[in-house]
Amino acid sequence: MKRLLPLLLSLLLLACFPLNVFAEEGLSIQITGVDDSSYVVDNGHLLSEGEKKELTQIAEEISRRQQCDVVILTENSLDGNSPEAYADDYFDYNGYGYGPDRSGILFLLSMEERDWYISTRGDAIQAFTDDGIDYLWSKCSSNISGGRYADGFLSYLNTADTMLSAYNGTLSEEALRAFQDDFNAFTGNGNDSPPVREKPSVVKTTIIALVVGFLLAFIGSASLKSQLKSVRMKYNATNYRRGDSMYLNTNRDIYLYTNTTSRVIETQQRTGGGGSSTHISSSGASHGGHGGKF
Repeated sequence: MKRLLPLLLSLLLLACFPLNVFAEEGLSIQITGVDDSSYVVDNGHLLSEGEKKELTQIAEEISRRQQCDVVILTENSLDGNSPEAYADDYFDYNGYGYGPDRSGILFLLSMEERDWYISTRGDAIQAFTDDGIDYLWSKCSSNISGGRYADGFLSYLNTADTMLSAYNGTLSEEALRAFQDDFNAFTGNGNDSPPVREKPSVVKTTIIALVVGFLLAFIGSASLKSQLKSVRMKYNATNYRRGDSMYLNTNRDIYLYTNTTSRVIETQQRTGGGGSSTHISSSGASHGGHGGKF
């Protein structure tokens, strides 16, 4: 019986695992998990084997270096689902995304209605704003519309790489200036720069570290000091007065005045890139992105 118990528990655990198919309002997507070949999923058969291999290598290298999955997905049909729902769910239920926020960007191309859609999640929502997605599409739209899909996807990968580098602050000054000029020329707003991740101040970080260290040291010393006291402070005179020796004849609460202080609460302003509109996918995750026809 003791030998059968582990086997029964194992079978019970296997029965509890969900199937690798997600079904939600008619949407059926096969879950493959992220591996070296899943950065380019060509279900629409738009690429040759050589083109797919080359794009996969580039997408994988960018994704690992930028810590942000950069994905290409082609389909012949969306099975009646909207491009937004299909792209979001494919990202969510196939395990894409880096870090706790699952940062990544997915470029969906559907041949059924000639739809394109770019879905973002995690840090990629801020790296690729609404204007940024339009800018990204503009770099590959002519090739995609002309049927030169490999060239269009290559432009998508290279532009996404540049935008992530600009956001992460890893572009050279010359490259960043050239990108900002091109981005601003596209948006038509010379004062609206692409978004850049806010880096923590060295002084601010040092002050926080010192404060945390001081608090930890204070708590530790206070704990040790409390162990040396054999007599505790009393916070009222109950233990020092004679029982039944004090009576209160009058007990009143007298209202004196009210002091009210008001201040203006500043709202955080979004800077650069025009901002990102977001929505919630069927998995409950927050996504950015939009799309159109080609």
